Amino acid sequence: MAKKGQKFRKYSSKMKQEVIRLHMDEKLPKKTIASLLGIPESRVRLWIKNYLTYGNIELKRGRPKKETTEEEMERLRAENAYLKLLVEKILEEREIKKTKVEIIKELAKEFHIELLCKIAGISKSTYYRILKSKDRDKEIKRWEFVFNDNSGLVQ
Repeated sequence: MAKKGQKFRKYSSKMKQEVIRLHMDEKLPKKTIASLLGIPESRVRLWIKNYLTYGNIELKRGRPKKETTEEEMERLRAENAYLKLLVEKILEEREIKKTKVEIIKELAKEFHIELLCKIAGISKSTYYRILKSKDRDKEIKRWEFVFNDNSGLVQ
């Protein structure tokens, strides 16, 4: 626990990467690395542990937000519905004709769009941009059909 008035030293990402490099590439012991670089051994151990566990030396501060049971159930129901519909479309057509956006559009009646976009791996802004472009494409195709009949004139 921190003592009153205690100052904490911040270390750069370069320093942390150097510690990882010395441990992984040079095979130096943690104690040697700590004495070489003038860093507490506990810091060296923590950085190496974080790198081996998470593949990252920089960890986000604070506690991760915990899902409530209701949020988890809603997420799982949405994931299941998304995957069921995706598999159904693949089996029906033997190729994916419905894009992620179209699937999300179908499931939007039952689930939040933000949640569905997260499950599909696209941002909400991408969803709306693609949806808008598809609507524009449909309108263009409709007008092309009207103007591209045999006579070239609207009947």
